[in-house]
Amino acid sequence: MPTPSSSIVNLIVNTNDIGVAPYSVDAVLRGENVRLREENARLTLLVEKLTQQFAILKRMHFGQKSEAMSALMGDLFGVPTLIETPPTKALPPKKASAQPKVAPRITLPANLPVEIITLDLPEDQKIAADGTPLKRIGEEVSDRLAIVPGHFFIRRTLRPKYAHPKLPEQGIAVVALPSRIIDCGLLDESVLADIAIRKFDDHLPLHRIGEIYWRDGQVNLAKQTLSDAVLTCANWLQPLHAAILTALKEDRALHIDETVLPLLAPGKTLKARAWAYVGTGIKLIYYDFTLDKAGQHVRERLQGFGSAEHPVYLHADAANNYDALFKQYPHIREVGCWAHARRKFFEIAKVTGNTPTATGALTRINALFDIERIASEEGISPSERQARRVKQAQPILDELDSFLKTEQQQLLPNTPTMAPLRQTSCRLNFY
Repeated sequence: MPTPSSSIVNLIVNTNDIGVAPYSVDAVLRGENVRLREENARLTLLVEKLTQQFAILKRMHFGQKSEAMSALMGDLFGVPTLIETPPTKALPPKKASAQPKVAPRITLPANLPVEIITLDLPEDQKIAADGTPLKRIGEEVSDRLAIVPGHFFIRRTLRPKYAHPKLPEQGIAVVALPSRIIDCGLLDESVLADIAIRKFDDHLPLHRIGEIYWRDGQVNLAKQTLSDAVLTCANWLQPLHAAILTALKEDRALHIDETVLPLLAPGKTLKARAWAYVGTGIKLIYYDFTLDKAGQHVRERLQGFGSAEHPVYLHADAANNYDALFKQYPHIREVGCWAHARRKFFEIAKVTGNTPTATGALTRINALFDIERIASEEGISPSERQARRVKQAQPILDELDSFLKTEQQQLLPNTPTMAPLRQTSCRLNFY
């Protein structure tokens, strides 16, 4: 394959053979030089983009997952961009201690039942050398935390039966059984609750729960039995599940996010989604599960959330599966998530080492976070928090908006830093 230089030489020779003026050769060389410069710039940009993507993936697999910036902001970017932030209440400095840190001693809960084990001297050792019996003057007490795993027992219900001694045809009188989740089932509600907690709170698969039950209590429950128990509990809790969503839609502002949840299917693994709807004034969380991330799921759940007379706010990331929701329900106002916007700049700053654009964005976004953190630490009311946002956050947002617009004019269109610049909006909804 000929090199670019050999092609140029051949071009010069060919032009000389046909009597082309020398200045035409110069024009060809200048054109080839421009083309090579453009190709070099394109390849340099591609290498930069791929290098950053590789560094981000490597950090995701092997690096620190925390997004803390205390150490990073000090030495990774050189001199950070300075902005004026509103004065905040100074916290008292912590006193330095020369003593080494000692792990805190375990504090045992006072409400735990106590099993007393007495270790006493043999009777022959309770007599002194002169034959005088020793007198008990006290005791040494030492407590340790203990557990009895798999403490299963049988809950037996006895219902006395009664009949008329002279008129047996009147039948038998017996109290009815109380309502149960599984009628005529062998699993008590306490076992059903334990299965649900182990699966959804401890995230244990059903087959492992069955193994634990057998190991700890010699209780053999088939996987199908455990699965039926979980499904029955879910159906029984369905009214409560719906009531939580109904209550949340009475709130003025909701937070929502979804995450990938691997779902085993015959011969493959599906990327299902777990959604969380979190209230702001109403302290409830509604969990939802879907097989995909289509926006129709959110639109169906949020029917009846707010109205044109009573606008509401939805705090979410910038995923496109929410776009149709905001178009269909214009009274639901979009509130962008600063944590998602910050993460893009953080990833760039973490892997590239020296990016003034990411530094400036992170400095200003961190200042917004400080306002919220201090408000939470002080425990101020929602109205006071809103007033503080108007006074302190708005100047920072204006400065950030100006900074981002200036940076967009200075960066090349396809640089990795340009993507988060375009996605970051500095509008502030004071809900």
